[in-house]
Amino acid sequence: MQTKADDRRRRRVFAEWAFAVVALVLMVTAAQAQDDSYIRGYAAAVLQRDFAVPPAAVSVQNGAITVRADLSDTDQQRLTTAMRAIDGVVRVDIVPKESPKGGWTFLPRRELFASLIADPRWPHFAAAYQYYIDNKQLSSVAAVSFGESFPLVQYDLGDAGALQLGLQASVFAIFDLASASFDLVNADYFVAVPLSYATGNWSVMGRVLHQSSHLGDEFLLTHDINRVNLSYEAIDLLVSYESDIGLRPYGGVSYIFDADPSDLGRWSLQGGLEWVGQPFDIGIPARPVAAIDLQIHEQGGWQPNVSPNLGLQFGNWSGGQRNIRLLLEYFNGDSPNGQFLDQHIQYIGLNAQLNI
Repeated sequence: MQTKADDRRRRRVFAEWAFAVVALVLMVTAAQAQDDSYIRGYAAAVLQRDFAVPPAAVSVQNGAITVRADLSDTDQQRLTTAMRAIDGVVRVDIVPKESPKGGWTFLPRRELFASLIADPRWPHFAAAYQYYIDNKQLSSVAAVSFGESFPLVQYDLGDAGALQLGLQASVFAIFDLASASFDLVNADYFVAVPLSYATGNWSVMGRVLHQSSHLGDEFLLTHDINRVNLSYEAIDLLVSYESDIGLRPYGGVSYIFDADPSDLGRWSLQGGLEWVGQPFDIGIPARPVAAIDLQIHEQGGWQPNVSPNLGLQFGNWSGGQRNIRLLLEYFNGDSPNGQFLDQHIQYIGLNAQLNI
C-alpha cells in the first residue's frame, strides 16, 4: 500500500528526471545560438554591402530575420530574396525604422502572451490519449479541450511595447475508454479575461478567470463517488521571456478570491521552461519542441505537479503563432480534473494541440 512518503518520493524522482530533460535542452540550444549568430553575421554583411543598412538594424531569432529599415518596395523585394538565400532562414520581416507612436488594432492576429505548451489547463483545441499508471478508477483515457485565446483589441505604444485585451474560453473533458460507451468522466468549464503587455522579449499577462467542474452522468451511475460542487473565481499573473536562442522561461502566481467549497486552498505558483528548435524538413516544415510545466498548490499541500512534454511543431504561418504540435507528455501530481483535485494521478500520453 502506498504511503504519502512514497508519493512524495516518487514525485521528487520524477521532478529530478524532468529537470534533467531541461538541462539537455539547454545544451541543445547552444547549437541553436550558433546558427542564429551565423545568420545574423551573414545578413549584416549583405545589408551593409548592398543596401547601406547598418548591422545594428538586423536581428535573428530561431531563423527568423527582422530588418528595421526604411526601404522602397523594390529594395524590400531584393532584400527579402537575398535574405531567403541564406541557409537556415525561415522568415524575413522588414519593419519601418521608427515604430508608430500609438494606434488601435481591432481583433489583432497575434497574442502578445503566447500559449504555454506543457500547461495541462491552457485553453486551446487539443486531443490526447492518456494511460493512467496505478489508478483504481481509470486506465485508458481520452482527454479533449475545445477552446482558444481570442485577442480582441490592442493598443500599440511604439517603442514602449503594446497592450492587449482578450478573451479565453475552453471546455476540458476526459472520457473513460475502458468503459462500454466511453463514459464522460469529468468536464471543466473555463473562461477568462486576460490583459497582456509585451515589450521586446518580455510579455506579461494578468487575468480574471472562472472555472466550474462537473461529473459525467454515466460515470456517476457506475461509480460510488462523492460529487463536489466545485466552482471558483481567481486572478493570476504570468511573466515570460522569449530569448534569442529559442528558450522561454515563465513563472507566475494565482489567487482564488471566491470558491465553492469555501475551504479550497487559495494560493498557487507556476513556472516552466520551453524550447522551440530550428526548423527541418520531413516533407513539411517541422521544429523540435520541449517544455516542462511545474505547479504547486496550497490545496495539494505544496507538492509539485510536474508535466514535461517533448515533440514536434508544424506550421507557424504568416509569422504568427498558428501551429500544430504532436507531443509525448507525462504528468505526475494532483489531478487537474476538477472533481478529482485531491487525487494524485500519474499518466503518460500522446497529445495533439492546435493553436490557431
